[in-house]
Amino acid sequence: MTLELQYKQPTSDKSASMTEFTLRDEEKTFEQASCNFRFAAAFGLILRDLQYRRNATLAKSEEYAVGAMGNDDEGDRAEFLNLVRKTSQLGRR
Repeated sequence: MTLELQYKQPTSDKSASMTEFTLRDEEKTFEQASCNFRFAAAFGLILRDLQYRRNATLAKSEEYAVGAMGNDDEGDRAEFLNLVRKTSQLGRR
């Protein structure tokens, strides 16, 4: 797949190309994906209720997030994990 990024100045009618990337399927499993990808992927699918979510659940999102915490110097990942847990509790009421 080729991805081309374009932009248009607010006063212009013509787009200009910024850059172009060639993306290839590396045929990796979800478990082989980067920590950053695994951390947020399942929760995003659930929030958008996408057909591709397959067996993604809030419990799985929490499990993936815990397993992919990585470096969390500013506490953003811990805060995200707290939001996943709160969302899960809302569904139980």
